[in-house]
Amino acid sequence: MTVVRAATASAIMLIEPVGAAVLAVTLLGEQLTAATLAGTVLLLCAMVFLARAESRLAGDTAVS
Repeated sequence: MTVVRAATASAIMLIEPVGAAVLAVTLLGEQLTAATLAGTVLLLCAMVFLARAESRLAGDTAVS
């Protein structure tokens, strides 16, 4: 078993609502609303922010 940083775990958990929305649209024929799209964009921005912050803390320059 390996240790996962808190920022990495948070980023992974942020994917869940986006995946649920995609599955709801594709499998159940749900309609995407402006609020759903705005929330998806905010979650993706948060994921990018967390990834950049974690890479800076680790001293990694791969994500910039």
